[in-house]
Amino acid sequence: MLAAGVERAPWDRVVLPGDAIAALAAEARVKVGPGVRRDGSRLVAAKAGVVKARGASAVWLESRQRRVRDAPGTLTVAGEPDGA
Repeated sequence: MLAAGVERAPWDRVVLPGDAIAALAAEARVKVGPGVRRDGSRLVAAKAGVVKARGASAVWLESRQRRVRDAPGTLTVAGEPDGA
């Protein structure tokens, strides 16, 4: 499934930050989702993940990256001690 104006788009492949995902035609209208950035006439991975697309106009990366949430009262490097 190729987006309008996309010359090469291998969906469902693993990419690393900086890898080219697809080359775009100048008039291409593609929504860029999480983990993907537009660099001139190409889409580039901003983080590691699997390339996914919806229809012919949206591209994003799925990854196993999650936010760490500390439990209440846990000391962290950037946290403030209780009562400060």
